[in-house]
Amino acid sequence: MYAAEVAVDTALGLCILALFLSLLEKAITMEFMVHDPNFGSEGMFFLLGGITIIGAIFVLIFVKETKGLSDLQKKQLYMP
Repeated sequence: MYAAEVAVDTALGLCILALFLSLLEKAITMEFMVHDPNFGSEGMFFLLGGITIIGAIFVLIFVKETKGLSDLQKKQLYMP
């Protein structure tokens, strides 16, 4: 949702591609992680939870607020 507000159409396509590639990676590796005797399902959930926490910290630090801004102002937030 955020990418659609601040990105032009070409960049939005790359964002969607990155999303689907990350989902594909999770779908492919999840079964191997769950059935690995050294990793197990607990390890998989802790790993994915850690990645989620890192993502939340990234959002808190680097993602800018767009509430109340016009469409042009939102797109100018990340322009050099």
